[in-house]
Amino acid sequence: MLFKGLVVNIEQMEVMVGEKGWHVFQVVRHPGGVGVLPLHPDGSVTLIRQLRPAVDAIMLELPAGRLDVGEEPAQCGLRELTEETGLVAGRLETLGIIQPSPGVFDEVVHLFLATELSQGEADPEH
Repeated sequence: MLFKGLVVNIEQMEVMVGEKGWHVFQVVRHPGGVGVLPLHPDGSVTLIRQLRPAVDAIMLELPAGRLDVGEEPAQCGLRELTEETGLVAGRLETLGIIQPSPGVFDEVVHLFLATELSQGEADPEH
């Protein structure tokens, strides 16, 4: 392991690529996460503003977060939705998974559609 971090680890490996021989790859290991699309009855959606220092921007994003060890993706989605927006979903439907950058990351993001929404109290991270 080249690097062990708070959120990700970085590994380096050699991989045989057909007749081209061995090539060195670095892989960012990530525990995975969820993204939730909160859809209101009028067709509007709730997005959050999120500071993203890696791109030096504040971005509009789906409520989302990192999976805890052993956590089911649906439970993580419900937790993140409430923490970040205060919304509670009466129904959560899976939309599948995406792998946003498989050339470098092993991260898998589980996507959900949240409906039957009611407003509760948000509890965002600092």
